[in-house]
Order: sequence, then structure tokens, then C-alpha cells
Amino acid sequence: MATEAQGPAQRPAGGGQGPAGDDSLWPPALSPRPLAPDAAVALQRRLVDALGADWVYAGERCAAYRVDDLTPALVAAPGSAEEVVAVLALANEAGAAVIPWGGGTAMALGYPPRAADLALDLRRLSQVVAYEPADLTLAVQAGVSFAALDAVLAAHGQRLALDCPRPETATLGGLVAANLSGPRRFRYGTARDALIGVRAAHPDGTLTRGGGMVVKNVSGYDMMKLYVGSLGTLAVIVELNFKLSPRPPADGTAVLSFAALDAALVAAESLLASQLLPCAVVVLDGVVAGGLGVRPSASGSPGTAGAALAARFEGAEVTTARQVREVCSRAGVWGAADARALAADAAATFWDGLLAFQTLDADPRNSALLKLSVVPSDLPAVMAGVAEVAGQVDLRCLQFADAGSGIIYLRVGQPEDALPAVFAWALWALQTELVRRWGQSVVLSCPTVAKENLPLWGREPAGLAVMRELKARFDPSGILNPGRYVGRI
Repeated sequence: MATEAQGPAQRPAGGGQGPAGDDSLWPPALSPRPLAPDAAVALQRRLVDALGADWVYAGERCAAYRVDDLTPALVAAPGSAEEVVAVLALANEAGAAVIPWGGGTAMALGYPPRAADLALDLRRLSQVVAYEPADLTLAVQAGVSFAALDAVLAAHGQRLALDCPRPETATLGGLVAANLSGPRRFRYGTARDALIGVRAAHPDGTLTRGGGMVVKNVSGYDMMKLYVGSLGTLAVIVELNFKLSPRPPADGTAVLSFAALDAALVAAESLLASQLLPCAVVVLDGVVAGGLGVRPSASGSPGTAGAALAARFEGAEVTTARQVREVCSRAGVWGAADARALAADAAATFWDGLLAFQTLDADPRNSALLKLSVVPSDLPAVMAGVAEVAGQVDLRCLQFADAGSGIIYLRVGQPEDALPAVFAWALWALQTELVRRWGQSVVLSCPTVAKENLPLWGREPAGLAVMRELKARFDPSGILNPGRYVGRI
């Protein structure tokens, strides 16, 4: 990773044993404390000197940047990578906790921060830096929304082949920092696979680059991938380079209805083992299918509401149409009650609705969204087990599975007039059992009151000590999103 501008060396403050010592002492003296009012005023003055009065906010305008129960005292909106570095350096010197902010669509993710003094709004970084349509490569600032970028690429018949919930609001930097993805990851991968370069700002006054503008970067360590999914805890992403793909001329969706969820999952396994080339294969329980306008088959089994399988194909018009017909023709063999191809408008509405299912507002009332990752062949047993455990703790449960990737999204909830403490206990019991059985269960969104004792990120990874050491190296004073990430990093 190349360093552009070297700032003063920073060393962790004393106290505690830190990453290499007793976990109970993590972090030692690195946790920022909320700024005293006079310190916040002093920081505000210095930020105004750096950015101008129009781009530093205090008071009521800060309420829009609330994270869990914390509202930052200040908001800074830099307009360049150099200004981002300047803001971080000032915050680092003042010991102010910084919350990087893009579109705000993933702020429900993670533990409540230990402190939130300054929100760093990156949406002024909204320029396409370099675009080479002939090379299928792009450099873009981190504050560009996914929808705005897609409009630019569409004019050239190209796209960034990622699913993005709330594309009009979500920014590219936030998409990468939260590592968000959707059902088309089965064919196209995630942001990690599309990313070929990154530029990041660090609290020590440094701008660094990793990767470049060519698809094959083979020299040195792949440092840029550290930032993917790091939730802004290591550095602030200011610029991203992506490899692009042609926009497919045709998009087709086939939907099969089943009497039971396990039958739909078996059919999905058969589809994935065939010579067909879907870009997404999902299985939905009957309630989710009905809510998305896809009629599940009536079930003769008590307590079941049917299920649906949806397969999406992209490519040449003739090829796409043939594969959709092929799926529909196999419906009887796979045990489906009926099959149909969705019209273009209905298909777009369906897939947009499915992405919306994957998002839930911050601090919802008595509801939560979870993401469970398993081996695809285990999906039938796991989805049945999830429903059973949810029922035992009196939680309503809706599920759909990205059958190609082995990812289950589930929404659980209780009536809004139920006691929040009762829901918090039920969610803790559910998540604890999911982690015990399968490990990789992440709570994407839930009420703030339920977060404190919840294993939000699932089972602690074996490399947690290394992750903490990286945090200490990249952010010695611990000012970036303190406490939100795995292991409360």
C-alpha cells in the first residue's frame, strides 16, 4: 500500500495490556470519552478554519446523524480527500470519536459506539474521478450514491454488478465498508470481488492507496481488502476503483410455487446442479412470497403456508428466454405446483422488494433482521431449525434463502405494544442459540435496547487478536467508530 502524505507517528496510549494481553482490558486507554463542551467548541472552531462555516454543523442539525442512542455534537462535511485527512487529524488530536457517514443506510449495523463526537459526512465526495469504458474500469469518490453511478454507467451500456439496497441513498463507500450484497452475489460476487483499488484517509494525517486501475494487481499484499466490511474502523474510504461489466441486454425471472419450504429447497439444489446459469436463486417462505406478490402454493400440511422458488437469468435475450422456459418446464419434475415467467415490471418489483426485505431501519420497534451463513446443502435443516427456535421464544419469523450462496435472511418480531424487554430477551435467546448451532449469525438491525448483551456479530473469529492488532496499528487512538465492530473493536 502506497503512502501519499506522512503525518506524525502515533503510538497507543498507555494503560491496559491491549490486543496482545487480557481481552477484558481491551481497549486499554484507547476508548475515547465524550468531548467536554469546551473541547467540542474548540474543535468546532478548528474545523470551521479547515472547511469553512458552511460545512461544519452543530445543534439541531446533528440529530439526523444519531447512531443508536448517541447524537454527535458536531458534523463535518469535507469536500475532498485532503479535507477528510485534515478533519481526521484534528479529531485525533482532540481525542474525538468519529463516525464516518455515507448515506446512513447501514447505521443499524454493529454495537452502539462508545462515543460519537463527530459525524464525518462524505456525501460531498461525489465525483467520478476516472472512467475508461473501453477498459471496463472506474475510479469514483466514496460519497457517490449507487443510483447516481448506475445512471452514468448505463449511458455506456455498463454497470457495477452488485445488488444495493436503497440505491438512491446508499453510497459506494458505505456499500464497501458494510460489505452489503444481494442474491446476485451467487454469480457476480460481492464488493470484494469488484474492487480493484482504494484510497483511504487515516487519523495520523496519511492518505494511502492500495491496488490500482487494472484488474490484475499482483504485487505486494492485497491491503485494500482490509477495508471491505471493516465498518470504517480502520480508515475512512475516500475513493474506490472498480472493475465493471457490460449491462446485459435481457433479464428474465422464473417463479415456481411449492406446498412446503423443504420441497422448494430441494428444487433449488437441483436447479443449481443443472447446466442452467442463473445469476440468483432464492427460496422464500409463503408469507414472504405473498408479501412480494408471488403466490405460494396452498399446502395440505397443517401449519405450513407454502413456499416459492425464484430464479433470475441475465444475458442475451434468446439465451435468457430459453433458460426461463427450461426452469418452468421442469416444474413438475421438481415437485412444483405451478410455474410462471414474470413480466419485466413484475420481476423488477419482486427483486427490489427482496432487497428491501434485507434492510431494516435503525432502532426498530420489537423487530430485528438477521443474516445466517451456512453451507448451501444445510439450508433445509437450518431453516427448519430457525423456525423451531423462533417459535420456542415466541417470535414471529419470516425467512428467505439465497440458495446459491447459503445465506438466510430472517426477520423476527413481536407486536409493537409488547414490552421491549420481553422482545430483547427473546432475541437474545434466539441469537445465542443460532450462534451455538451454526456460528455465523449476524444481527443486521435490532432495537438499541436489545444490543448490549447480544452477540451481534455471531461467534468471535479465530483471528480476533490479529484484528485488534490491526485496529491498534491503523487507528492507535481508537477514534474511528469505536466499539461498533466484531469484538467491540
